[in-house]
Amino acid sequence: MKSVSKSLISCLTTAILGLSGASQATIVTVNADLSNGYMAVFGLDGSGGPDYNNYQFGTQWGVSDVKSTVGASSIVLEANYNCYANNPGDGYWRSDGGSGTTGNKWMVGSTYTDVPESAFPDHSCNFKASISNYTFGAGYTVRAFIKGFASDYSYNYQLFSDPLTAGSAINLTFDTTGWGHIQYGFEVQGVNANSANSPGSATVNANVVVPTVYGIPNSGFETADGAQWAADQANGHTFSYPTSGGNPGGYAVIDGSAASETWYAVFVANSGKQLSLESLNLTAGQQATFALDMKLLSGANIGGLKVEFYPDLGNTGNMYPALTGDGSQWATYSFPVTIPAGTTGIKLVPLWGPNSSVAFDNMRLAFAATIATSGSNAVVSWPSVTGRTYQVQKSTNLADWSNLGSAVSGDGSTQSTTDPIGATKAFFKVVETTPADQ
Repeated sequence: MKSVSKSLISCLTTAILGLSGASQATIVTVNADLSNGYMAVFGLDGSGGPDYNNYQFGTQWGVSDVKSTVGASSIVLEANYNCYANNPGDGYWRSDGGSGTTGNKWMVGSTYTDVPESAFPDHSCNFKASISNYTFGAGYTVRAFIKGFASDYSYNYQLFSDPLTAGSAINLTFDTTGWGHIQYGFEVQGVNANSANSPGSATVNANVVVPTVYGIPNSGFETADGAQWAADQANGHTFSYPTSGGNPGGYAVIDGSAASETWYAVFVANSGKQLSLESLNLTAGQQATFALDMKLLSGANIGGLKVEFYPDLGNTGNMYPALTGDGSQWATYSFPVTIPAGTTGIKLVPLWGPNSSVAFDNMRLAFAATIATSGSNAVVSWPSVTGRTYQVQKSTNLADWSNLGSAVSGDGSTQSTTDPIGATKAFFKVVETTPADQ
């Protein structure tokens, strides 16, 4: 609570930040999220090309085993040569019964990310790629792809680019509706290579345009089974998602009442992926306050929060607040954070209550409106966001609130409303909402 006194004026400023609804396409640079590798192996035909009717096997491989090197904003793709190099004299992998200088299998290596369809709230994935360097010789093919898989991976649909060459510019768009999983990445095809005679490589700069919901997805745990929240624990904790009894509606529970205090359990927002500062309307270097509603279901230790900063800029450590009352009622706990310079994204990690069962609801970013006086007027100001609306409300008793003027559309600037209150005691708050059609 912030209070300002002048001419018997007492002003309270609060703000409620709406964190669901609106979405906007945001370019996400491909980085270490391309953390999956897969290799499919085929026999060769009589001329050294692929015999796709002679499938050998397919299995998950590490990204380094597929011979890809993922950087902060690019990926270097190479032909697979470890099968040749690691198998001297083996006719399965080497030509001429194992004594030849060329490979004996057709390798289809993929480097990709695998995300649930819920990561695309607008049901559209747009994958863009460009080649900054390409030295592959004849016989090797590099393509970008987006694939949709059923929830159990039993069937899929694949969308490939044309083969990439020097100077290629790729733009793939995929309708994600109805698919359980979406994969996007790159594929290299060719004979397993002799490492002494490398067939070349390709350096790809790529971006994926992912429709990103502004704010914290499923911030109130209203979507069934905690969708868009990753849950992780070491041992002895259980997670549940009651659909009623929250503050209000659905909520989440970490029950560690039977667990050893040395173990941990956490939720991670946005399915465990980073939330961009842009999506939260935050900037590096600023102070922010996150709010989380919690109550104790059993035990004596309330939960907490940790905020992680990326790229690799550390974290706040485990922040545990003082218990409000006996903890048996819903209460809002605040976590002030200073965002380090250079931060581009964060992870929000609600924490277990040691030896306790804790309920969680309404993970959100709180912001503070400001109040000032000018003569006999009160001036209420707030930072606005384009696409959201702001309604100033007034009260004389903190119980009954009425709208002060009409709702105002945000435009990214600091906006304000002036009220001629004279010597009358008054209280103000600003409620931020997202239009229902966004």
